[in-house]
Parts: sequence; C-alpha cells; structure tokens
Amino acid sequence: MENVIMFVLIIFSFVFISQGVKHGRNLIWSMSPTSLGVSRIVGIEGDPNDWVKTGNVTVRHISAPHYGWQFRALGFHYTTKSIFWSEKSYKRIQELTLDGSTATRSLFTKTSGYVDGLVIDWISDNMYFSDSKYNWIIMVPLNSTDVYYKLIITTGLYQPHGLAIYPKKGYLFWSDWGDIPKIEMSDLTGGNRRILVSENIVHPRGITVDYDANAIYWVDSSKDTVETVEFNGNNRRIVLSLPNTNFFGIALYEKFIFMTEQEEGHLKIYDKITGKGYTNYKLGYIPFAIMMYDEDMQAGELSSACTLLECEQICVDKPAFDAVCLCGEGYELNSDKKTCTEVQEFIQPSHIYAIRDAICQYPANLADMSLANITLETQCFIKIAKGYLALSYDSINGLLYYSENVTRSIGRVQLRRGSFTDTIIRGVGEVRGLAYDWTSANLYWTDNTYKWIMVSTANGKYQKVIVDGLISPIGIAVHPNRG
Repeated sequence: MENVIMFVLIIFSFVFISQGVKHGRNLIWSMSPTSLGVSRIVGIEGDPNDWVKTGNVTVRHISAPHYGWQFRALGFHYTTKSIFWSEKSYKRIQELTLDGSTATRSLFTKTSGYVDGLVIDWISDNMYFSDSKYNWIIMVPLNSTDVYYKLIITTGLYQPHGLAIYPKKGYLFWSDWGDIPKIEMSDLTGGNRRILVSENIVHPRGITVDYDANAIYWVDSSKDTVETVEFNGNNRRIVLSLPNTNFFGIALYEKFIFMTEQEEGHLKIYDKITGKGYTNYKLGYIPFAIMMYDEDMQAGELSSACTLLECEQICVDKPAFDAVCLCGEGYELNSDKKTCTEVQEFIQPSHIYAIRDAICQYPANLADMSLANITLETQCFIKIAKGYLALSYDSINGLLYYSENVTRSIGRVQLRRGSFTDTIIRGVGEVRGLAYDWTSANLYWTDNTYKWIMVSTANGKYQKVIVDGLISPIGIAVHPNRG
C-alpha cells in the first residue's frame, strides 16, 4: 500500500515553524525538495501501532528559514525536549527545544557539509557526530557554555556515515561505506574498538539499535537490503531486500522498522522480524535521517555519577567502570582527574605550511571554519623572514623540519608553543623538498642549487649525496615500508 503525504508551503514571519513538531511520541525525519521548496524536519505524531494500521496520520513539520538550507542528520534528547540536526549549507549542528520556542542553539559550527551521523548520550549529556569529509567522530558536551569537543575516533575511518548509541551498556556503533566498508563499535570514549561486520557489505548507511534484542540494524544502499546482527557479531541476517531502492536512514519502534528511501522519495515501514511490508509513503521530497522520538527509546536518567564528579569540561559515564572526566582538544587532564589545563602542543590533526616569510598552523577543518578571528598574526608561529620553502614532520617526536633559503640552512622546531628553533644543517643550496623517514630517523632533501638529493640523520649528521646530476629537483617523498 502506498500513501501520499503532501506539504503545503506557508510563509511565516519567524525563522522556524516549530509549532508543527511537538514534544511527545513522534516518528521524525529530515528531507529536502527535489527542486523548489525548503528543507524540512517532519514528524508523524502518535504510536505507530495506531497510525500504521489505520493510515490516519497527523503530520507536522519544521521548515528551514530559506531555500539554501539542507537538514541532514538528526538526534534528540527526550528529557530536555530537544531535537538536534546537522545543516549542510552553513555547516553546523543546532538544537531546538520543542516547547513552542523558535530560538535555536548552535553546538558546533566547524563541520563539513557531510555530517550524516548524530546521536545523543542522554545519560552523560554528550553529543556524538560523524563527519565523512574529515573521517572523524567527535564528542561534544551538551551542558557546556564553552565550545569544548573531543576527537574520539580519527584513524581507520574511510567514510563514516550512520551512528547509533547504547549509553546504558556504554556502546557506540557506526557504519563506514568508504574503501573498507564495515560496521564497527567502541566504548563511549572511542576505546575498545571492534569490527562487527566486514564481509558482504558494500554501502552501509543508516544504523540503529534494538535495545531489547541487543542487536543493531542497518541499511545497505548498494545491496538494497536491511540487515541485523547482534552486538557480539553473531546471528547476522538479511531482514528484507528491495531491489532498485536507495536506502538512507533507519529507525526502530517495537516491531516496526522505518526506512527513508531516496530513489523515489519514500518512507517505508516493515516488520523487523518477518520483513513483512506494512505501508509506504511517497513524500515528494528526498528524505535523509530518521528517528523515533520517544521516551522509551532513551531509558535511564541523567548520570548521578557525572553530577557528583563535577568535571570541568566533559564527563562520560562508563557502565562497566566509573564515570570519567575528559578534556577537549587542546587541553589535558590535571592530576585531580577533574580539571583541565591548556596544552602547549599544537592540536592534531592540523595543516602546517610555509609562506616564505613565515610558517603557520591551521586546524584541519579550516575550509569549513569562519575566518573572522583567524589571521596570519595569530596562526603563524615562526615569523622571521628567512625564505621558508620545504617542510617535513616527525610525528613520533613532534618535530617540524624546515628549510631556510635565505640562510641556506635546514632547521627543526618542537611543535609546542614557545619552542626555540634549532639549525641542524648549514651550507646547503636552495632546498625545495624535505622528507623524513620515521622508521630509520633519516632526513632527505632536494637541492636545486647543486642538483642533487642528500640524506642525513635526524640531527643533521653524516650527510651524504645519494643522487646527483639532476636538472631541477623540487619535491621529494619517502615510503619507508616499501624501502
């Protein structure tokens, strides 16, 4: 059976039409128009056991303020009556309280436009989101007036998409549809990572938790399947297969699974055990994330352990252990295990580059940041005009190597605020390329004056020409593992 949900465009004088989606049991999804129109967050009120059977639905929505917006990922905190979304055009994550207010709060404003996973830990009051442009998963505390955040997963991600969470057990799950597609899990601080599914999986996208069955469900938009597996990786099965579909999001409520489908713009509803189809709504829009906004989906109260611990920045209640305090990026935990101190080391990952007169550092997500308060004066840490051209980095020891073509030398500096530079090699020509071999601790460089390539130890000793007779050597790179 296919039903049609139609939306009439009504223009109001305020930013968000928030009287539409009300606090209470709702199936909520985000969607964008195929052509003209504005992006919306849409909700069907009530218990699916009632409206799926009868087809009588009460539909309400929140409209974007103008045509440029695009709602993507969704999350919620039922106790605070809040919904959260990622917005692609302005690259931020925002919160709206479902109390009739139209005021929003921006929680994070430095995302890319590809945040498609967002979940709330309602016990520790933290938000998690995945960003497939930067291939990381970030934690942000909800109760902080300062913008602290913690990169909890930064390696082994290729295009992370959906996120799901089970705070009472301390589990975080995600799908990754990059070069090595997989379903993976960790604890709530990014530790104890474990791959649940890595075979016969192509393009996993939305993911959700079945709290009663200790299992997860996900959609694969390449295989056109809905699948499930238990937390221990056992009993994987295909719930249903629907050829010629393009699944994006998935949500659960009791016996129902809800999927957003982008090929035809559908909301599909099936049985999570039998795969039986109940109904299908044609939306007339392209749907994205979907969630069941319901008190039963967030069982458990705010952590009393975190309240008692009084962490300065971030608290995570780990069920198998005690609650722990964490510090955001750029800070380290003090000996009292509660307060934080700003570290001197540069935040990683980051961009470091030379502009002849200076060497500067910017966050990795510079392309998606506001540049209002970013200047060369604040971001450049070496500002003596010595003709800096080549750079290389020793990540093990935190050392940056650089060439000075005014003084015809090569130096290095510890990537800590206030560190002094150290000249280790003198009498070189125009060095345009540097490469550090981290396995043998050797430094290689190209010399455009003498037309050769040289090598030395990391401290500049035992210099040797290894290639000469070149025409105009510029860049150089090493691959130590391949020799």
